[in-house]
Amino acid sequence: MNKFKAKWIWTSKENCQAYNHTVIALREFKIKSVSDATIRITADSFYRLFINEKWIKDGPARSWPEHYYFDEIDITTYLRPGVNTVKVIARYYGTGDFHRVPRQAGLLAELTITQQDGKRVIIATDDKWEMALANAWRPNTPKISIQMEPAEFYDARLENGLSFRNASVLYEAENGPWKNLSKCEVAAMSRKAKYPVAFC
Repeated sequence: MNKFKAKWIWTSKENCQAYNHTVIALREFKIKSVSDATIRITADSFYRLFINEKWIKDGPARSWPEHYYFDEIDITTYLRPGVNTVKVIARYYGTGDFHRVPRQAGLLAELTITQQDGKRVIIATDDKWEMALANAWRPNTPKISIQMEPAEFYDARLENGLSFRNASVLYEAENGPWKNLSKCEVAAMSRKAKYPVAFC
């Protein structure tokens, strides 16, 4: 497995322990062409990935901090020649549940793009990414239950007026509290419609 060039990022080093904290991360980049492209991505505690405004995947899978999972996703068909945008909604629960042991807020992502001329382009989380507090996701919600994360409450009245600034780098990929970064081998859900069938 290739080592990450990406770094763990968040809005600032001071708010990495906030309860039920949601942010939006953005990175715009330009490429000449696309032959092949993948992204490796993870977060503590949740991420939702968009490429050019297309919802790609939620993650990561549950894992122990001592053996933390990342997802590797083929994004070739979502990219295009010219300007592209990666957006990640990341949420730190700030409290434990029966599925994960949150350490602190953090997002890690790395795109590897091979252009048709063979040139490789790497877009990795660092201080060139922009991040903003996502105030529409209300932080002051109770846990769904003792086994689960805080309830998600979205207030659409607050979705505009995001204030983006350069992300803060927290750690090198292997130096944070998430150790032994490993590719998740569980197949992603397809999100294709599945209709009920009759049973006799």
